[in-house]
Amino acid sequence: MLRKSALKAVGVTAIRNKALGMVPYRYPFELFASNHGLAMTSVLVVDDDPFFREVAKRQLEHQGFQVFDAGNGEETIKIFGEESIDIVVLDYMLPGMKGDEVARRLISSGATCPIIFVSGADPEILAAIDFNGELMAKPLSFDRLGAAIRRLTQTDSEHQAS
Repeated sequence: MLRKSALKAVGVTAIRNKALGMVPYRYPFELFASNHGLAMTSVLVVDDDPFFREVAKRQLEHQGFQVFDAGNGEETIKIFGEESIDIVVLDYMLPGMKGDEVARRLISSGATCPIIFVSGADPEILAAIDFNGELMAKPLSFDRLGAAIRRLTQTDSEHQAS
C-alpha cells in the first residue's frame, strides 16, 4: 500500500474508504495545472438556468477546463471584458438579450474565440448567425461538449498561429 505522502509528491492524494482502505485519487486538474505552470482553456458558460450552469461548470472543471459562468447577456459581456476567455458556451434563450445578440456583440467587439450554441432553439435561427463555432442541441452530453471545446480551441489556436 502506498503512503499518502508518497502519493502527494506525484500529484496524487488518497482518501480513506471503509471497504477498500486508502484509495488514491488524482488532484483536480486545475490544482495540478496551477502547481505545474500549465495553461488551462478558459470557458464561459452562459445559460439562464442556474442548475445547468452549475452542472456544466462541475463537469467541465472535472475535464480540466477553467470555467466562468453568466446568467444573461449583460453579465456575459462584462465577464468577457474582464477575463481572458478561450471559448463561449452560449444558450440562445436568455432573458433580455438573446444568445444571437450576445454573439453579435462579442464578435463586433473584436472577439475571435469560438462559440458553441447550446440550445433547444430552432437551428435555422442560429444558422443565420455568422460565428466561429458550432451548434449543440439540449439535452447534451458533457463528454461531447468537452470534446467539442477541445477540438474548437485547438483548431482556433492553430488558425491564429498561421
